Amino acid sequence: MAVGLIMSRKFCIFSSSERISVSRRPVFFLLLILVFTLALCAATVFASAQVRYVVQGATGNGTSWSNASGDLQEMINQSNPGEQVWVAKGTYVPERRGDDPFGGYDPNSSRCTFVIHEGVELYGGFAGGEGQLVQRNIVNNPTILDGRNRYYHVACIVGVNNAVLDGFTIRNGAASNTGQLAGAYMLINGNLIGDNVGGGIIVYSATSTKLANLIIERNMAIHGGGINMQYSSSCLLKNVILRYNTTNNDGGGMSIAVSDPTFVNVLINNNHVTSSGNNPVSPIPFEIESF
Repeated sequence: MAVGLIMSRKFCIFSSSERISVSRRPVFFLLLILVFTLALCAATVFASAQVRYVVQGATGNGTSWSNASGDLQEMINQSNPGEQVWVAKGTYVPERRGDDPFGGYDPNSSRCTFVIHEGVELYGGFAGGEGQLVQRNIVNNPTILDGRNRYYHVACIVGVNNAVLDGFTIRNGAASNTGQLAGAYMLINGNLIGDNVGGGIIVYSATSTKLANLIIERNMAIHGGGINMQYSSSCLLKNVILRYNTTNNDGGGMSIAVSDPTFVNVLINNNHVTSSGNNPVSPIPFEIESF
């Protein structure tokens, strides 16, 4: 960051017996501002985001790899905006209800999901032991979020800004509840989320979401088998594969409504729509539904 300081060239030098003019006071205060600004910039450069660590089956408090937690949702819950959760290879299953992610431990409920909070960044693909994000290897260390074909949504990004989901396989979500009454919804961050949308990931009323380095596969829903995105802006999908997802209505790979996502290196292939309105649709290789 470049900091410029403009000073007048009309600067008088006084002898020791002369009183210093009060006109020099602005220069003094400008120097103080300069020092403060440089110190603030240095603190910003060298500060690192708080990181919490997750290893499958671990029992620690998440402060380091050696003291990692096995509870992914708890580490998300403890994180503030701008903080990161690093997740080691393995398979992780949601165990808290989406409408009560801080206390709703109920692994038998179909409404269990991973709820990503405001500004929290989730990164998978670690072996465990890495000290820098660039050291992870998402190919050699597959990190799986699994809905076990019983949970409506594997991951939810709802009513938040700047959430990041990066380096995971999202699979086996089953948003199959066809009921249309109040019981077919759950409340997440003040938003009603249907049990029949977004088997893999639901992105709803979210801003500046980043979905990167993901494989989203073998999820199913009534609307948006892999991803259902609604009322969301500035969402980036980068290096994402959507495959083998199914819907019996619209958006086998992804359904989009009132949103403006950006796609960079995204493959949507071999997703299925079993029916659409009055016209059954055979499996199709590439499909995004926008309406």
